[in-house]
Amino acid sequence: MKMYLQHYFNPDFDYLQLQPIVSVKGQADLYNLGYVQNVVKGQVIAEMIPLEAIENPIPRFVLEQEKFPQGPNTYIDPAYPHYLLSDVNGYVFYYNGKISVKKVLNVRSNVDFHTGNIAFVGDVMVHKDVKAGFQLQANTIIINGMVEGGEVRSRKDMKIIGGARGGVSNRCLLSSGGSLHVNFTEKVELRSKKRMIVERFCMQCKVYAEESFIVSGLVAGGIIQVSKHVFIKEKLGNTSGIPTHIFLGYNPFLLRKLESCDNSLGILSEKITNYKTIIDQSSSSTDEIHQKLEEVVQQHNQLSKYRNTIWKLLQLDEAKAFSCRLVVPGIVYPGVELSIGNASFSVKEELNNVCFRLHENEIIYESVPATLLPFF
Repeated sequence: MKMYLQHYFNPDFDYLQLQPIVSVKGQADLYNLGYVQNVVKGQVIAEMIPLEAIENPIPRFVLEQEKFPQGPNTYIDPAYPHYLLSDVNGYVFYYNGKISVKKVLNVRSNVDFHTGNIAFVGDVMVHKDVKAGFQLQANTIIINGMVEGGEVRSRKDMKIIGGARGGVSNRCLLSSGGSLHVNFTEKVELRSKKRMIVERFCMQCKVYAEESFIVSGLVAGGIIQVSKHVFIKEKLGNTSGIPTHIFLGYNPFLLRKLESCDNSLGILSEKITNYKTIIDQSSSSTDEIHQKLEEVVQQHNQLSKYRNTIWKLLQLDEAKAFSCRLVVPGIVYPGVELSIGNASFSVKEELNNVCFRLHENEIIYESVPATLLPFF
């Protein structure tokens, strides 16, 4: 019996011939071109259907016998032999006439208007640059070139060999669910749920690291929020007095959530005040205004409870502040502002080879213990 091979992906997909995605309003999205056909483990990617059940079959997919053109990383479930499934998370395509799935996506060009934004369920290696305005999302990410004002988000580790640079009009974000390793950064927002390493310099950046932040060169300007330790080998701060702020002892991502809650609570409080003013000044307040007020008050109460939960978690972090360290074997310039837990310290004079820590709720500094250096 003749069978028809039904595809649940585009069998003619060509990543070199991409077209912009057009919205229902007829607008072309030049930033989203559908660069990759994602599939997840266990997903049906093809099916064998009796030919007589197909109204307009494509001749080249009509088969004389029920045999899938099965390639790597695919499988047939014996309980459902008419289906071909993906055995891994990756992208599906035809390779040498076989339906195949690959776990690693190699982007051999820039991430730009030729590729559009890329969101992939597996690992990605970009052989060139990520250009300004474009986004890249994947599990583990390696970029051989630069990130020039784009957004790169990894669910696991990230390594950028060429460095990253943003600007006034080019927001640059590196966000890693694991460790983050980058050559240099300038005017970049960096986030890491584990260890963050910068090889050369970090200038005027926003840094959020849940474990530690290690820089082999210099740090100048910006805001650094780290839960545990910061190690800066050569220079911290600068001679021109550009502010450099370092905060240790609190989970930076909890702090961001707290800040977001406070902003939202402020907006809700303003709405409550406005609704109450309308009710007080109106002799015939409508039920609609009372209902809106009740809804906003309920939202405010729920968000306040959530904020209290975050605050309690941050208070637990305070007990860990005494184990935090800022270690600088090189030079610390005046103008550096340091906070560890609730304590704060301003550097007034040039310091060399110092380790800052918390002692009796005050920040002190001392020579870097030789036993501490191997840990970084």
